[in-house]
Amino acid sequence: MNKNKIDILLNKYLKGTISREEAEDLQELSNLCKNNELKEAFRKQWDKYQLSPEMNFPEIRDISNKIHKSIHATRKKYIINIWTRIAVSILLIVTTGLSVFLMIDDKQMQTLGEREIITQVDKGQRANITLPDGTTVQLNSESTLSYRQDFGIQNREVKFNGEGFFQVTKNPDKKFIVNTQYMDVEVLGTSFNFFAYESKDIVEVTLVEGKVFLYTNTSPRQTTILEPNNKAIYNKNTGKLNVEQTNTTFETAWRATELAFRTEPLTVVLAKIERKYGVIINIENEQLFSEFYTGVFEKEDLTEVMKVLHAHFQFTYKIKGDTIFIK
Repeated sequence: MNKNKIDILLNKYLKGTISREEAEDLQELSNLCKNNELKEAFRKQWDKYQLSPEMNFPEIRDISNKIHKSIHATRKKYIINIWTRIAVSILLIVTTGLSVFLMIDDKQMQTLGEREIITQVDKGQRANITLPDGTTVQLNSESTLSYRQDFGIQNREVKFNGEGFFQVTKNPDKKFIVNTQYMDVEVLGTSFNFFAYESKDIVEVTLVEGKVFLYTNTSPRQTTILEPNNKAIYNKNTGKLNVEQTNTTFETAWRATELAFRTEPLTVVLAKIERKYGVIINIENEQLFSEFYTGVFEKEDLTEVMKVLHAHFQFTYKIKGDTIFIK
């Protein structure tokens, strides 16, 4: 038995500088070494300390007797002097303390694993993040993505709100799951666009490549498997889930510099402009709600975008700060 190692580790423990790995080593060595070896180790540590002046001999004797009676030793009885009894007391404190130390450390590790890492994108901004497994996510304006700090150890699950383009790293042993309030998506390795703003009535999943399995979180539960160039649309108001073919270029156009629309209601067009440029648009004429627009905006300038819409729909508008008023 390495007596020097026990002395070193015990000294570290009593000073409070022992690491988790060293505490495990000390606990194992304490269980394996002989009784006289432990006594000698604790005696060395005791010699470094002095009795508290407030503790008198009868108090020490009473405490040590109670500790000694609780051990239930089966070895040959012998007279233990006061120093040995205190050494036994230290032994109990150390072995109990080590267990508590390890238990607390395990709980701390569990707590750390349960902590969430959250990415929030402000209005008018975008963000690119890479998850611990190599999966990349491009987040659109006003989107939120969160995952536990132990992501990838036992599972790969994220919580999502907003719009994002996911390129998932393949891992046949651990499915990648995106959780939202109304719909969850399961994949092994693929790329897809997810539109799931909590403030919107529609949830959309557009598959670019690979295959995804999705299901609704409302009753009755609906499931479907998407193929590339398909889009699943869930209506929160009706509770219906539909699948249709789509052009992924339009669905993922927000990732590039341009805005692309294909027979989109003007309200949808303006909502995407709001998110992209971080503005608020007020429409006074409700007749515009029924209008549709098809086109691509290649310029980033908000003024140019509004000029094009003005020419197409013949409305008037005014920009005041971050608010646009359409008449």
